[in-house]
Amino acid sequence: MVNHINADSMESSSSYTSKTIDHLGLVASMCDELDLSNLIDKLIP
Repeated sequence: MVNHINADSMESSSSYTSKTIDHLGLVASMCDELDLSNLIDKLIP
């Protein structure tokens, strides 16, 4: 399932796409393997 959200009603004209991922065990494993938590911590101070 893919949800497309257009942010035209917001002040900025940017848009983004959100996807629902149902296999949480696989998602957690990939996040751990890719070290996403550290990457996010570096990007968001």
